[in-house]
Amino acid sequence: MPVQDLLTLLNHAGYKDSTLPELLIRACLSPDLLDDPGSFVDPAQVWKLLSYVGYELNDELYGTGSRKVGSGTTELILTKAMRARTLGEAMDSIPSAINLVFPDIKFSVKRRLNELHFSMRFPEPCTEAQQIFLELNCFPFHSIFRWLTGAELEVLRFRTARSRPSRATHLLAMFDCKLLFEGEGVDVVYSRDVESLPIRALNLDDWRADTYQIFNGDLIRHKNRFSASKLQIHVENALKNGIVSQELIASSVAMSVATLRRKLSQERVSFRELRDKVFREKCHGYLQAGLTIEDIAFRLGYTDASSFRRSFRRVFGHSPAQYRHHIS
Repeated sequence: MPVQDLLTLLNHAGYKDSTLPELLIRACLSPDLLDDPGSFVDPAQVWKLLSYVGYELNDELYGTGSRKVGSGTTELILTKAMRARTLGEAMDSIPSAINLVFPDIKFSVKRRLNELHFSMRFPEPCTEAQQIFLELNCFPFHSIFRWLTGAELEVLRFRTARSRPSRATHLLAMFDCKLLFEGEGVDVVYSRDVESLPIRALNLDDWRADTYQIFNGDLIRHKNRFSASKLQIHVENALKNGIVSQELIASSVAMSVATLRRKLSQERVSFRELRDKVFREKCHGYLQAGLTIEDIAFRLGYTDASSFRRSFRRVFGHSPAQYRHHIS
């Protein structure tokens, strides 16, 4: 997870930069963990830190709500979910219970054709700290759903707010699905098939340790799942979703930039070649669709059309106008 996102959330919760080293020591983490705002923190360390923060503040919302939600509230909600017969019933029971005790946040479960949507949102305008909180809480809920059923649950799609910077993909890439930046709040999409999964007989006392083990297992699998060929696909998909930073893409698979480059080179391809490939595909489609140069530049994240034209000439060997004439 980006350090900058953690700092945003912790500052909102009342922790000042000068007090963060002491907080980290109390949480049994390195006091310099958050020193570099441009770096990233392993999700397992994020889980550990925020679990401690929730305990210390006695607030499961980390200060993002209009009032505190004391520790132990989630256990009360889980007690109701554990009485359900199926995951669909459990999912329905969780929002109905949470909306009574969690201020501000609106939880919902919706069925759309063959999809099951689990959604959370704060009232607008939603602050960045609140949006980060929503993204983070999708992971314990996903782990809880897996704990309740004992099943592997595939996430088909994940949506977070359009306002969120692309660095959010570092954490959200763990779901290994398409990421959308649009609308407000968060939306985790499963297949409708999962709602018929039976709920197991479980001990409530075990939920924290068990869900953390599930989360940590997912994290380890995420780190290990990328052979060079799968890594190439992951990089291309990230680029197609508008994530162009090597640092962000490398961190999303728990690698350094050097390791990312080395693994790609084993497949006889470079990051720049993949970036240019995606650039060519997008430009070709946009030009064929008749978009203006200014619109294409904006969609590809350029600050002005001149910068886009320079990149286009480098990749294609001639100007966008010449290429448009050639394909028309």
